[in-house]
Amino acid sequence: MTGRVAVLELSASSTIEGLDILSDQVRGAVAKSASTDLKVMTRENMEVMLSDMGIDATCVSEGACEVETARNLGVDYVVTGKIAALSGKLVLSLKLHETKTGVLLSQENVIGDDVLTMLDPVAPAVEKLLAP
Repeated sequence: MTGRVAVLELSASSTIEGLDILSDQVRGAVAKSASTDLKVMTRENMEVMLSDMGIDATCVSEGACEVETARNLGVDYVVTGKIAALSGKLVLSLKLHETKTGVLLSQENVIGDDVLTMLDPVAPAVEKLLAP
């Protein structure tokens, strides 16, 4: 897989401490993935571009417009994720979409007791997410 990818901030159904760190972990794992030659946009570049376009990024954190936002950023792929507390565990659902068509290419889950226990399992999940 080659091209440009945006890794959007993870969304959550409730306030979760360390969510921004987990988002950075996902972004870093995408950048380090051995199975791709993707150029990853930084959080700061995305924020500046969206602001310059007058786009409210609220819908991204609410999960309503990830693919549309990625199209506006001019990337080929977008990685999105939502984390939820279920049965005393945190479940992170990561998705990879192709932005031109909006097609869901893959999905992977990471489960942990808290954000800290989810940091290491993110890299193997991202490798699977991006695998051809």
